[in-house]
Amino acid sequence: MSSNHTNITPFGPGPAGEPLLETLQSGLATAGTGAQTEILGLRQYLGLTRYRGDRIHQSVEDWSLRIWVRSWIGGGMGWASTTDLSPTGVATTVADAEANSRLVAAGEPPVLPGSVDAGGVDTYFESTADTGSAARAEIAAGHIDRAGDVAVNANLRIAVQEQALVNTQGLSVSLPLTYAALNVVARASDGATWYGTAIGRDIDALDLDGTVDGAVAGARAAARPLSIPPGDYPVVLDPPAISMLLVTSDPD
Repeated sequence: MSSNHTNITPFGPGPAGEPLLETLQSGLATAGTGAQTEILGLRQYLGLTRYRGDRIHQSVEDWSLRIWVRSWIGGGMGWASTTDLSPTGVATTVADAEANSRLVAAGEPPVLPGSVDAGGVDTYFESTADTGSAARAEIAAGHIDRAGDVAVNANLRIAVQEQALVNTQGLSVSLPLTYAALNVVARASDGATWYGTAIGRDIDALDLDGTVDGAVAGARAAARPLSIPPGDYPVVLDPPAISMLLVTSDPD
């Protein structure tokens, strides 16, 4: 797999000239006396490659950086957001959140956490962070080749993130994150289709080729469907169908 990690990594100093966590801490120091305040920051790289038939038809990359401020004064909660991470921009957003909180009727005071235990969960993988546009194109070309006479319509998405959170209760944490997601629809020559998906934080742990192979095999197996009379029939559903049923089911 090709690597261009140095081109896609969103970490390091931001527009304010400081690491993200230090930028949030500096902003928190401007909170008014008596205010309970939290600031969430997200630095993110998103890479997306779409391919259909025998070609890649879209490859895009996006870098973003934003903070969200929530403030409670007298029980009312106000919030504000900005992409301006200069000292002035962050301080202004904190002040805006405080001003907005004064416009809200008092409610229950917040319970802000003073500490967080991530429990040693692995959230960042270099293998995923290294999957830039060239690597995604290489993966797409392999999938197109292995699909043969079955057309694949697929997209491969990569995200590299840094999330940071600070609050007036002493919480100050930063967490790097990655994820990769492949969605593929295979279409046989007679129009029969099948779907496959794979998602996880470590792209090397995902069976991307197997996901495409499964969708292609399903489309071929679904070829030349037969008409059957209405009635009750036992059916076998693939995991994606079950997951959609669980997500869309009414909890009541």
